[in-house]
Amino acid sequence: MKTLIKIVFCLSLMFFLFSANSQEHKVKNNKEGNKDAMISVYPTVMNILYTGIRNPLTVTSPFIPLEDLEVSITDGKVTGKNGRYMVTVNTPGEKTLTVSQKKENGEVIIISKANLRCKKLPKAHATFTGLGGGSIKIDTNNIGDKLVVELDDFEFDTKYKITEFSFYYQSTRSTDPWLAHMKDENISLAMQYCIKNATNSSKFIFYKIKALDPLGNLQDIDPIVFLVEK
Repeated sequence: MKTLIKIVFCLSLMFFLFSANSQEHKVKNNKEGNKDAMISVYPTVMNILYTGIRNPLTVTSPFIPLEDLEVSITDGKVTGKNGRYMVTVNTPGEKTLTVSQKKENGEVIIISKANLRCKKLPKAHATFTGLGGGSIKIDTNNIGDKLVVELDDFEFDTKYKITEFSFYYQSTRSTDPWLAHMKDENISLAMQYCIKNATNSSKFIFYKIKALDPLGNLQDIDPIVFLVEK
């Protein structure tokens, strides 16, 4: 029994020493800028990056303090610190993200590189009461009061802010259209009145729509045309 205990003790000691040496080797390689450094890079929400938005990105390392890491990307910009970053890229395609360590003496050493795919953001389009145009049956009890910009089949949390749009309404009762213009996303009471009381086959259009994208750039949004069905 004593012999068995001694054998178990010796094996445990050998395993501990081996593990300690292996870990020390990894730390040493990290400090020397070895490409095999244990750095993990992954987009926080999606598994790829998109143009036109700020992509959250996480960088982790078990051995290097996160505050010592510097992150950059080709054809783009990285902001943030301590392992949490926001990445913006200018064009679609494969991008190289570089993780470096800044030492106490000011020296910067590249410790890891990762290739990330980047895709173009889906085209933004305007909607009224959830519709992007076409035939519409007016619900007089629920007239929409805002224009909204959406992206089809895209789960990323993106926000567009409409800054202005024009409105065209052509009733079947008149040959002259009614026109209006708004400096925000809101549908005015006068517009709501026209829509609510629209006759069958009347037409209304939201056009000259402009919106700020998630990066604050002004975008032109395609017009949407509705034909009233009653």
